[in-house]
Parts: sequence; structure tokens; C-alpha cells
Amino acid sequence: MKPEHKWNNTIFDLGDEDGTGATVRLPVPFLDGLMFQSLPVAVIEAVRTGEAKPVQEVLKIMGENLPYSPSIGGKGVYHSLRGFVPSAAVPITDLLANENFAGSEIVPARMERLAPEDQYGPNTTEFSKMMGSFFGVSPAKFEYSYDQYTGGLVSGVIRDIESSTSKRGAIGVNGDLSKIPIAGRIFLAPFSSSRLPGDFYGELQELTAKHNSGRVTPAELGKLKAMEGVNEKVLSENAKMRRAVLAREDISAEEAKRLADGYAKDTIDTIRTFNGYAKGHDFRAEGIRSAVSTLSNPGATDTAIERDRKILQGVSLSEAQNALRVYGKSKGWSRDTINKRLRFLGRRWQ
Repeated sequence: MKPEHKWNNTIFDLGDEDGTGATVRLPVPFLDGLMFQSLPVAVIEAVRTGEAKPVQEVLKIMGENLPYSPSIGGKGVYHSLRGFVPSAAVPITDLLANENFAGSEIVPARMERLAPEDQYGPNTTEFSKMMGSFFGVSPAKFEYSYDQYTGGLVSGVIRDIESSTSKRGAIGVNGDLSKIPIAGRIFLAPFSSSRLPGDFYGELQELTAKHNSGRVTPAELGKLKAMEGVNEKVLSENAKMRRAVLAREDISAEEAKRLADGYAKDTIDTIRTFNGYAKGHDFRAEGIRSAVSTLSNPGATDTAIERDRKILQGVSLSEAQNALRVYGKSKGWSRDTINKRLRFLGRRWQ
């Protein structure tokens, strides 16, 4: 039986043992039926047979059944349809676009040339890696899909179980009751009581989403760029160092916890300092400089140009030109480079 017939329908075989008789075929609901009926059956069949083909067939059909607009280019083909498909299908559009709800890549571009089963990050669970290897799919995308349908519950439980088997995840290590699998969720890990990191990253995601849609103001764009700088230079490095320390086996659990807590404290202090600076600062000038940099870039994509042109609505050409000169000097551009960029800015301004 062809896959499109098998998975798009519920089949009732009313025939006799000799192969004669009728077969009744009832179509499954659009997308929801594929997601909640055909896909679970395909997973069971794949586990039973030891072959990933049933799941791959269903995923292919689901992708083919999604609305498609050829007028939209790049990754936005599916991601732009988030508001027009059933809620149950939204994670599928994200996976096909390789973008999460904030517009960030699920699988980074640097990993796209790797085999699907090798596309995972440092925080991907071993369970997702194993399932990705079995089905021949990206562990990062596999984990993202069940996170979206369970609100992160499944991956949270899996991480708790996996961490409890390591030295650093020992139950109640150094009095940290949050390390207790599952039940530990009612306790707060050290420094997790601070709302600063959550608020910072929440605002960062919100501004990123607004920027991707061209709905951000120049001041918001300036703040976004400043937050990205803080995240890249300090916060991401602290998180990386903290994970590395907790993974070390050559030091005691007490020493690992002391060093990790130091990185966590530095993260909170950095965010607190940034918030104090941002409270009385107008980021409008920085936002204009960022937008004109894109608009004057010879290699900028049409999507980026149109997005940042919207952001600069209400800004005069002379103000944009002055902002570009300031930006160019801060980057050490030569006079010829600045003049070249000014010409590109002028052409794209209208």
C-alpha cells in the first residue's frame, strides 16, 4: 500500500482470508489526524520492526500537507505560516523552517552539513541523541518537537534522571535539594531564585522576535544589540564555563559547586549592572546605527533590507547618514568605505 494511502486514512479490512472482499478507507483529520493518530502508530511500528521508515513516511506527508506560499523566500516559507495553521501543527512549521518561536535556529547553520543524527548541542539529552540515531533525524529537532507538545515536561524529567546518575547530579549533593530527580523541581537551585536572568532572556527573546518581523523601534533595536553584546561577551561564556566546571571529574563536588556558583553570581551581577545602565539610557542612536549598517551593506539580503527599512520609518535621510558615519568611524572604516556605504544607503532609502 502506498504511504499516502496508508497514513492519510484509517483502513478497515473487511475481506476474507483468501484476499477477497471489501476494504473500507476513512480519511483522518487534516494534520491533527496525522499528528495524533498516524504518527503514534508509525512510532509503534518503527519500534516493532526496528526500522525508521514508517516515521519518515508520516513526517514527509505532514510536510507536504502544510500550506506553502512560493512568494515567501528562505526559511520564512513555513515559519511565516505560524498564525494560519492549527496550533497542533505549529511545531511542525518550526521544524521545517528550522526556527523556534523567537526566530532563532533550532539547528545552527554550522551543523547543517553534519549527518542529521549528529546535529545536537551540549544540552541535548542522551535520550534524544539515541532516538535521533535510531530514526536518522536531528536530536536537536527531535527534542524541540516533544518539548513543544509537553511544555518541556518530558525533557525535564529525562534530564533529571540522566543527571542523577552522574557525580554532579547526586541526590542532595552539598545540600542542593533541586538535584533530586522530578521531586527536586519544588526546590530552587542556588541563584535560581533571582528573576534577573529569566527577565533578561525573556526580553531578549521578545525583542529578537520583534526585530525579525520589523516591528521593533530604533530604541528597542539599540537595546537589543546591547543585550546581545552582553550575552555574547559575558553571559554565554559564564554559562559555558559553569557547564565545563560541573562536568569536571578531577575536582571534588564541593569545589565544582563553589566555582559554578561563582559564574552564576557573576551572571546576576552583570545583568544587574546592565539594567542600571539601561534604565537611564536612550538606545535610539545605537538602533539607528545598527539599522543603517544593514541598509548600507552591499551583501544584505532583501529580507533584511526591507525589515530594517521599516525600522527607520520616521528617521530622516540626513540623520541616517550621520549615524552611518559615526558607526563607520567606530568600526575603523576608511573614508572610501564610508562613502561607498553612504551611496548604498541612498539607493535603498526609498
